Amino acid sequence: MMSSILQTAPEVAPRGASPLLLLDADYLSYMIGGISQGMEKDNSIEGQQLWCADEDKDIWVWVDPLDLVKWRVDNEIEKIKDKFNSDSMEVWLTPHEGNFRNEVAVSRPYKGKRTSARPYHYQAIRDHMVEAHQAEVAVGCEADDMVCIRQMHSHVSGVPSVIVGIDKDLKCMYGHHYNPRKDEFIWVTALDAALNFYGQMITGDTVDNIPGCQGRGVKYWEKLLDKRLKYDGTVDIDWVHQDVYEAYEEKGHDSDYFVEQGTLLHMRRHVDEVWTVDYDWYKGYNYKMGSRTCLSQ
Repeated sequence: MMSSILQTAPEVAPRGASPLLLLDADYLSYMIGGISQGMEKDNSIEGQQLWCADEDKDIWVWVDPLDLVKWRVDNEIEKIKDKFNSDSMEVWLTPHEGNFRNEVAVSRPYKGKRTSARPYHYQAIRDHMVEAHQAEVAVGCEADDMVCIRQMHSHVSGVPSVIVGIDKDLKCMYGHHYNPRKDEFIWVTALDAALNFYGQMITGDTVDNIPGCQGRGVKYWEKLLDKRLKYDGTVDIDWVHQDVYEAYEEKGHDSDYFVEQGTLLHMRRHVDEVWTVDYDWYKGYNYKMGSRTCLSQ
């Protein structure tokens, strides 16, 4: 049955509340770094970059490229804080080494398809977030694991919290989520989190080079889910778990491969948590589906 812990997270944050913001900040190094490409000092005049300070008044100034990059990072983080009227934020980054998924992935190298070079200011942005925003580098796992672990801790302790990030994997954790790229604030139910996980077990994650159930895809997952969706909008996740396991068997995948994929795709809720075939977090749910936009902030 659903753990009583799941009952502790309110679906709509109390008006006027200042939630703990849990920022998976990996995307900022690429987003800010990407739009700042071409602003390297060796491509500027005497180390300065011409920048439009006011488009309406057509005001242009010379600035140090790195100062502008740092300002963009600060501005993005402040916008998120202003959105929720909260100064309470944890900023998390993924380590360059020591990620447990690199050891788990034996079928294919984890994130092995990523060949593009990092933006010029990538490391400078990370360093600035550590120095100016007290960002922490995860140990042994990734930033998305850490914000999910911290979200779980917030649920248990009764502290309102919001996971902030753009990675779809984050929706494998229930609770409040904010996507700053889409300006989308939603509540993800425990059942939706489970179904997001099992959907990825079927489809895999091409971005991270996780194949999932090879030979199956989105259409298969949609049919499987439709088969299990009851007339009242509920789903018995135990049956979904069994269906997904059988889909792997039908395609000739053994239990070791099934566990490998589950371990790679699962977002941790506790430090050093290990996913297994009989992992019961995703089992025992028979609740109504429906992640939805939260109107109250």
